[in-house]
Amino acid sequence: HFPDVTLVGIIDADSGLFSADFRGSERVAQLMTQVAGRAGRDKKPGKVLLQTYCPEHPQIEELISGSYETFAKNLLIERKSAKSPPFSFQAKIHAESPNSYVSRDFIINLLETASKIKKLPKDLRVVGPLPAVMEKKSGVYRWEINVFSGSRKSLHEFLDLTQTILYLPSSSKKVRWSVDVDPISLI
Repeated sequence: HFPDVTLVGIIDADSGLFSADFRGSERVAQLMTQVAGRAGRDKKPGKVLLQTYCPEHPQIEELISGSYETFAKNLLIERKSAKSPPFSFQAKIHAESPNSYVSRDFIINLLETASKIKKLPKDLRVVGPLPAVMEKKSGVYRWEINVFSGSRKSLHEFLDLTQTILYLPSSSKKVRWSVDVDPISLI
């Protein structure tokens, strides 16, 4: 509680609207709502300045009008049509290596081997392999796939299958890999 804060500036509010993470706009909306609530406490009037390159963006307009509820409802409609969480279940499989091709090929081999061993569930949607948003970090190249399913059971059947492949020494000794079920962030 900062009773003397009467002016709050939100810089680069667009950052989350165009994020690679589908939760980006939700995070920006939460931040904007929380920060804007800090201006004008007690009896002092408050003012919020918002820097945006897209003032006509529907989500910005909804937030400016003060309708977080409308914003949230529309966001859920978008997620439902895109079949993204909470309307699906998700896992991210990530591989990293000092050589970009090794990371990429590890992910490709994982998918190819899994589909040869067992027919993948029909409701499974695989996005990738793609370089991670920050492809190179600390001299290491990162590649990933995101797997979505309408059924947690199907998702875990796929993950159980991939676990057997991930632990094969011939494929995993050159990479560091991870599996993140219900990832909090895609970045």
